[in-house]
Amino acid sequence: MIKKILLFFFFLFSLLFIVRDIFIDESSDHSDLIAAISNLEAINENLNYKILYNQSFYHDNFDPISLKVNDFNRILIELESSIKETYEESDDETLSIIYELKERFLNKEVLIGDLSSTLAIIKSSINFLALNFEEVGEDLLKLADEKPELRAEIYQYQRDLEKFWSNELLEIATRKGISFGNLSFPQCASCSFELESDLKKLVRYLEVLNKYTGLQQEYSERLKRTNVEISIKTLFYRAEGLIDEVEERDAQQKIIIVTIIIILFLTVCFVFYFVETSRKNLRLSKTDLLTGFGNRNKLTNYFTLLTNKKGNSSGSFGLLFIDLDGFKQVNDILGHSYGDEVLKTIATKLSLQLANDQELIRFGGDEFIIIMPNVTEDALRLFGNKLAQNSHESLQKDLVVSLSIGGVLYPQHGETLDELLILADKAMYKAKGMGKAQFHMCS
Repeated sequence: MIKKILLFFFFLFSLLFIVRDIFIDESSDHSDLIAAISNLEAINENLNYKILYNQSFYHDNFDPISLKVNDFNRILIELESSIKETYEESDDETLSIIYELKERFLNKEVLIGDLSSTLAIIKSSINFLALNFEEVGEDLLKLADEKPELRAEIYQYQRDLEKFWSNELLEIATRKGISFGNLSFPQCASCSFELESDLKKLVRYLEVLNKYTGLQQEYSERLKRTNVEISIKTLFYRAEGLIDEVEERDAQQKIIIVTIIIILFLTVCFVFYFVETSRKNLRLSKTDLLTGFGNRNKLTNYFTLLTNKKGNSSGSFGLLFIDLDGFKQVNDILGHSYGDEVLKTIATKLSLQLANDQELIRFGGDEFIIIMPNVTEDALRLFGNKLAQNSHESLQKDLVVSLSIGGVLYPQHGETLDELLILADKAMYKAKGMGKAQFHMCS
């Protein structure tokens, strides 16, 4: 009997190793897919940094930007090919996202070229201006020698020009897209005729500089609206869904094989299975299925847990009621599937700003709750204002989602969950009435 059991175990483990090898091969394909998308995200972030870096007057090497653009396009082509080869039955939606990403990045690539050309003209104009200021300075010295009676005024004008160049013009010109319309150009009443030609040349270069710094600002703003980042995130979410679909389909056959073997000899596994299922169901009952964070059941349980600790600590905690401004337009214009992705993105970003003992709850629809134990009113105000001011999401078709937030404290504003939620909801609507993207503390 023991020999039969050992032989059966040997057969079982051999079969499991075969199935494991199949899983490893597919897992490798899935890992490569996620790694490629992550690489796209990293390259795009680095490209944004290089673009910003090159807008400084002291940097004009555009080769790293071209390399990043080429790397992005290469990986995107490889990713498209991999999707077609590996996920033949489920690739239509993923490929459509890749094509959209291609189009957006092409638009970004064109804007990068325009911005690079504009930056080159700006830097050239600044260099020409510097040379002209030097020439004017030399002419002023000659003029001072020729007209000693005007020497004091000429020297003062020379100092004004040097100050204008070093302290005002150069400082403003090396910023990004700031108009020169308010610059006060130094004047010299006694020497303007002798310097008329040089001064006109300076004004012409200033006009060129003014024009192209305006273009620099325009291209920079348009680059921010290409939404390449949104497409990459959408592709990442879709890839996760695609992997889940393929794994679920393939796992059905493998589960049948493994389950038959286990049923033949290890009936105790059913006990373990039902225990794990019960635990999973318990977790799911407290989890929002869309975002993966807590739901209303979790909120109720967490409130009970905190209030029961009142005897051991201060028992005070803060509650933030968050509503998304403009989210209805997202669903109406871009569809509910896209809206779901936006909710997941915002929930993830909110959770990253929380400490370990703070809890994020999806209360329903586009409403979220944040519980912050042992927090003062000032700290709650500070955190609420920070979220409201820094949590804008720019989406497709120029849509923007922001946060309106109401805050309350336990037990100062209420001792039951319902009381706190009602007051926090009212505070949130007052925040909306203040112009949205605002925080209001219950008074």
